[in-house]
Amino acid sequence: MKAVLSVAAVAACLFSPFAHARGIDNLDPIIREMEIAKDVFRSSMSKSVSQDIRIASVDAQYLAQQGVLISINVVRPWFTFSKRDQHITFDADLQTINDIPRMVQDIFEKLNISMPPYDAEELDELRELRTEQRELRKEERQLQKKTRVKRREFVRAGDTDEREDIAREINDLERELKGVEVQLDALNADLEKQYQRLSEGRSRRSRPDTGLDIDVAVSETACNYGSTFKTLDAQRFLTVAVKQRELTKYFVFKMEHIRACSRDDIDSTELLNRSYVY
Repeated sequence: MKAVLSVAAVAACLFSPFAHARGIDNLDPIIREMEIAKDVFRSSMSKSVSQDIRIASVDAQYLAQQGVLISINVVRPWFTFSKRDQHITFDADLQTINDIPRMVQDIFEKLNISMPPYDAEELDELRELRTEQRELRKEERQLQKKTRVKRREFVRAGDTDEREDIAREINDLERELKGVEVQLDALNADLEKQYQRLSEGRSRRSRPDTGLDIDVAVSETACNYGSTFKTLDAQRFLTVAVKQRELTKYFVFKMEHIRACSRDDIDSTELLNRSYVY
């Protein structure tokens, strides 16, 4: 009976998920390699990507029986400062200039802060049109108020002569108001053209896609430093996930190919071609 119980106990241990989990890998070496790789990938990627891209964070995870996942969070700074010409650039990746409050646009123009692809001069022209628009709207409101007052006076007027005088004043105010409205319509049309021109300019001068730069940076870094993972055998994978805003791009490199690249049997371009990218 004891022999039967002993066999059952051994069998339970062999098939226990916890026993199996303990036997998967010795994680200490790979953990040390991941810590080194995080610093190496951050440093190498920071040097390889363009100046308007910043590596915000790098993390590493071990995937049992698969390899290592390195997650790189990429961001674009909202403000960059050029020491050469003392010029500040604001970059919020806005779809249209209408996304920027008017007051903020005025502040940027006064401080010589450009919002790519809108130059300070273009914003200055837009600001002048808006200033004229505000003045005309103020004048329109004042004329409307005066007209309302005169109409109430007309209703309360006691004799015919007074009513005729007020009626003439009302007609004058209405003609003046009509003139302001015509000016406003023309100004609004000019503003619409200016918005359209700025929108077209944004399409023409939109910043180049940084996807290619990142692809090259990832493949070069994997080629030069992927062999840091000595614990991973040739059939395991190094996966690099590049996160930018709401998108994540994955690069899956086989360790066999990474080691071939580190030996100069293939270059980083060929390494990228042999990887899985999605």
